[in-house]
Amino acid sequence: MSKVFEPGRYQDVPEDVYHQSAGISKSMLSKMDCPVKLLAPPKPPTPAMIVGSAVHHAILEPDKFNKLYAKPLQLPTDIQVVDTVAEMKDILKQMGIKATGAKAALMDTLKAADGSLIFLSDLKAEQESANIGKIVITDEAYDKALRMRDSVHSHPQASELLGMCKHFEESHYWIDERTGELCKARTDAFASDNCIIDLKKVANASPWGFSKALWDYKYHWQDAWYSRGTKADNFFFICVEDDGPSFVTEVYCLTERDKCQGQREVDAALDKYMVCRDLDDWPSYNDNDRINMIELPRYAQVGGITGAYYEEKEKSNSNF
Repeated sequence: MSKVFEPGRYQDVPEDVYHQSAGISKSMLSKMDCPVKLLAPPKPPTPAMIVGSAVHHAILEPDKFNKLYAKPLQLPTDIQVVDTVAEMKDILKQMGIKATGAKAALMDTLKAADGSLIFLSDLKAEQESANIGKIVITDEAYDKALRMRDSVHSHPQASELLGMCKHFEESHYWIDERTGELCKARTDAFASDNCIIDLKKVANASPWGFSKALWDYKYHWQDAWYSRGTKADNFFFICVEDDGPSFVTEVYCLTERDKCQGQREVDAALDKYMVCRDLDDWPSYNDNDRINMIELPRYAQVGGITGAYYEEKEKSNSNF
């Protein structure tokens, strides 16, 4: 059964506990264009999600990064690392020692004969012991997280905003005044001047690129939902590109017009969620079993770039 938290602000709720806890979240509302998706079982973390979490920790909580993540085993390049039975037998033969027995016995014989030899199994054991409780990510992902951290922390506005934050990954629960429903949100960071800071790993941090992402991923809903639940005075997006070599960082804040649009849209999504829940009816996109008509997106229709071309062509042909 889902854990139920009383309305309030919690600083030490593990991420998995938060996701399993009771309450309506922005991610749930984002699925209301196809409600049946809410019935799907949760997915296990993907490699991309794990790397994303590493980036968040590197940027928001650098002190925790080294405690939580580790690189794969780094083999020394200047000395031989012994691993296979064939290698062990060959070394014993060179020493003039009879090479008999299984791998473990051969290793014991070699260690007794030459204490300077390095064995792969010992290196792996040392690595596991040193990284107990850590998540091992690739060298590339580890270094990338640090370079993205450096990009964000060298950005004047991003650095200033994060410098005002003392609490990260907080879980917030509240009762929605309009519906009486228990709701929840998990903020990346909360600044001392009552502002939410949200970190986004993006493909394109340009105004055009992030504007598109705002719409595609309903980030304006996140602004609306989180601000409502926490009563924050403002909401800032720190965007860092996840493709090098520069890992460009930009900081954005939604216009009041789009904040209001976000509030209206989350209200509509919340109302739809409650109807689906109360009726136990979770439709897909079209809520029918018919073959549905579809059309090109507006920008591709007559009046858009393509449409304007053909309109001009037809006009010129009619003059002959």
